[in-house]
Formats: sequence, structure tokens, C-alpha cells
Amino acid sequence: MLGMRLPIKYLICVVAIFLSISLNGQEKVESKIGKIGVELGFALSYSGLNTNVAFLLKNKKNEYYLGLKLVLSDSYLLQKGPFGIQLGYRRTTVAAKKWSSSLGLDYQLTQTALYNPLAIDIKKKNWLNELHLSYGLAYQLSKKVWIGSSFGFGLYIESNYDLRNAIRNRYIGTSNMLRIYANYEFR
Repeated sequence: MLGMRLPIKYLICVVAIFLSISLNGQEKVESKIGKIGVELGFALSYSGLNTNVAFLLKNKKNEYYLGLKLVLSDSYLLQKGPFGIQLGYRRTTVAAKKWSSSLGLDYQLTQTALYNPLAIDIKKKNWLNELHLSYGLAYQLSKKVWIGSSFGFGLYIESNYDLRNAIRNRYIGTSNMLRIYANYEFR
């Protein structure tokens, strides 16, 4: 049961950090939503090669994205169903005509089914949480299309259920991330 609560606790903490960073130092919060768009990204991190499709919200120097993540490789664990979420925040630090740089925070949560060769009926899942602090560059191709890349470092917390011994193992370590993405703004 603790393995189920662990990711939700971290997700709430990450959302609180995103909001405090983005609202810090602003005199007033505008009621205007800002620009809305979609983002397609590819990342290489502790969980392997990933892709994500995300909803994007841009407000002045702040960008938020939230979307679905799919692990394309199974580089560290025999798994199936490697789906998850990706949540991120970027703050533009320097902006030129078509170039911009940013600092960001990227959170990834992946849920996988157990390696279960005996086909035992069990509802437990494996979880992988990744949190990275990143630096990125973006280039504006047109009025509504951006491409960018970022690299970061951070940590992972992995929670695997050992079916043979009926225990949950947790691992914590450092991780790096390399990410490329393309954004399309609707308005």
C-alpha cells in the first residue's frame, strides 16, 4: 500500500514546487491564461528512451507541460505496459529574437506491470519517479512552432515488488536526462 501512496506524495510536492517557483516575484497573477499548445518530446534518462505528448501552457516567461509518457526501451527491467506521466516547468532566462534559454524542472512517473512468469493474479505495480533540474535552449521556427533541447541532472526513486519474496524494494540514485522537443501553439 505504501508503494501506491509514494508517487502521489511526490507528485503533490512537485506541483507545489512548480507553483511556488512560477508565482515567486510576480506582483500580480493575471487572469489571462496565456498561450496554449501541444508538445511532442523525446527523452533519454534512467528509465531509457521515452516519448511524450503533452498539453502546454505558456504565460509570459513561464511554461508548464503535462502529458502522457511512453517508455520505448526496456533497458533496466523486463516489463510490459511502461506508461506514465510527464510534468514539467520551464522559466525563460534569456530571450533573443528567435532564441531563448530556460531553466526547468522535469518530473516523470512510470508505472509498469510486474515481471510475472508464473501468471500469478496480483494487483501490485512497479513505480519509477524521476526528477531533474535542467537547462535548455529553444529556437522559434515560425510564429507558432518552437523546437528545443534540454539536459539535466537529478534523482530517481524506483519501487519494485519482488514477487518471489513478497517484498517491495526501493532504490534511490542519481540520474541524467537529455531531451528534445517540438511545440505548437494554438493561440
